[in-house]
Amino acid sequence: MAFLDQVPAGYYVVAMNFSNASVPLNTYASDWQNDTLTFGSGNSLYHRLKNAGFLEIDSFNRPRAFNFMYKKQDNSFVPVYKFSEGVFDKLILDVVCP
Repeated sequence: MAFLDQVPAGYYVVAMNFSNASVPLNTYASDWQNDTLTFGSGNSLYHRLKNAGFLEIDSFNRPRAFNFMYKKQDNSFVPVYKFSEGVFDKLILDVVCP
């Protein structure tokens, strides 16, 4: 979360997850929301990504991978994201970054 705060405006940001079904301690969007108990209301990785345009972040609730890309504080670039169906699927996200 702190790293995202340090990224300058106008830079592209890529966030991705490599999920593993055999790891019992996977964390999901609902777990990230719990960080508000430590950092305050609306202050979590969940909120940073959702506010950046990761609109379907709540569907990250089971073992699977995702790719998410946005341009920090630039609404001219529409954020893009993609989820895998399971942990063994190939995930490709093609994006044009002007």
